[in-house]
Amino acid sequence: MLRRALGPGQLIATGVGCMIGAGIFLSTPGLAHRYGAPALLGGYLVAALACALTALCYAEFAAVDGGAGSAYSYARLTLGPRAAWLVAGALVLEYSFGAAAVANLWMKGPVGGAIASIGVAVLLAFGIRISAGLNTALVVLKCGVLAILVAGAFSRTGGRGFPFAFEGDWSAVAGPAVFSYLGFETVSTLGLECKRPARDLPFGVIGSLAVTTAIYLVVIAAYGAVMPPLRAEMAGMAPAFEPAARLAIAVGLSTVLIAMMMGQSRVFFAMAKDGALPAVMGRISERTLAPVGAIAVSGVAITVLCLTIPAGKLYDLAVIGTLIAFTAVAGVLPLLRRKQPRSTFRVPLIWLIAPAAAIVNLYIVARMIAPVAIELVIFAAIWIVAGIGINRTRG
Repeated sequence: MLRRALGPGQLIATGVGCMIGAGIFLSTPGLAHRYGAPALLGGYLVAALACALTALCYAEFAAVDGGAGSAYSYARLTLGPRAAWLVAGALVLEYSFGAAAVANLWMKGPVGGAIASIGVAVLLAFGIRISAGLNTALVVLKCGVLAILVAGAFSRTGGRGFPFAFEGDWSAVAGPAVFSYLGFETVSTLGLECKRPARDLPFGVIGSLAVTTAIYLVVIAAYGAVMPPLRAEMAGMAPAFEPAARLAIAVGLSTVLIAMMMGQSRVFFAMAKDGALPAVMGRISERTLAPVGAIAVSGVAITVLCLTIPAGKLYDLAVIGTLIAFTAVAGVLPLLRRKQPRSTFRVPLIWLIAPAAAIVNLYIVARMIAPVAIELVIFAAIWIVAGIGINRTRG
C-alpha cells in the first residue's frame, strides 16, 4: 500500500500548486493583451463555472471510490474496463501532455523540459511526504510572491481595477482558461495517500478550486489595473517587479509539473493494479512506499513528449483531454448514484448539475478542437490499438 500521509491542507496545496502556474503566469497575460482584461474576466468565470460543476461531480466520486485512478476508476466503476481505457487516454492527454507542455515552457526548450521532467520523477520517487511537503512550501512561496506583484500593480493606480463587465470575445478565452484550472482533479488521484479519503478528498477537490478562483479574480483585476502599458512576457507587471515575477513563474511552473506527474503516476498505478497495464507499473518502493514503477514510466513518457511535440500542440491537446475527462465524470455520475446511493458527499440537484457540467465542457471542446483534430484522431487510434494489444496479450 502507498503511504497515507496527506491531510486536507496538503490536498488543497496540491490542487492550488497545480492550478496556479502556467495559466496565470504565461497564458493569462497573453490572453489579456489579445482580448482585453474584461474578456479575460468573462472567460475565466465561464471556465470556473465549468470546473465548479465538474468539481462537484469529482467530489462525490472521490468520496465513494477513494482510490488513485480518478476519472479512469470512476468510469471503470460505472461503465466497465473498456470505457475506462478510453477515459484513461484522456487522462494521458491531460497529465502527460500537460506536464510536457509545462516543462518546456518552464525551461524554455525541449531539452531543458526533458531534464526537468527527469528531475521531478526522481523527486517523486522519494515519497509523498517529501514531494508533498516541498510542494506545499513552494505554494506558500508562490502565493506570497503573487501577493507582492498584485500589491505593486494596484499601487500604480491607487487601488483601482478595471470595471467588472463582460466585454470582448470572452468565449474564446474560456478554452485556454480551463488549463489554468487544471489541478483540482489531481487531488482525486491521491485517495490511497490520504488519511481520511471519504471526508478529505471532496474537501480538497472543492477547496482547492475555490481558493484558486479567488486568486485568479484578484490577479485579473490587477491586470486590468495596469494594462496596457506593461509587457505580457513579464506576467503583466511593472519592470521594477520583474525579479519577483521571474521567481513566481519558476516556482509556479515547478509545482505544476510536480502535481501533474504525480497525478499521471497514480493513474498508471491504479491501471496496473486493475490489470490494465503491466504489473511493473504497480511496483511500490519498500523504503519510500512510492509507486516507483508508475513514476518511472510517467517520467519517461513526459520526457519523450517534451522532445518530440511542440509545446503549443501539447497545451491544446492537454486542455481537450482534460475536458473529455471532465465530461466523462459528469456523464456517468448519475450511474454512480444508482449503484451507491449513500456517500459522505452528494451533489445537489444531480440531474441538473451533472448534465450542465457535461454540456459546458463539450461546448468548450467544440471551440478548441479544430487546430488539433488530426493529432487527436492519431492519438486516439494509437491508444485504442494499444488497448487491444494489451488486452490480447494479457488474455
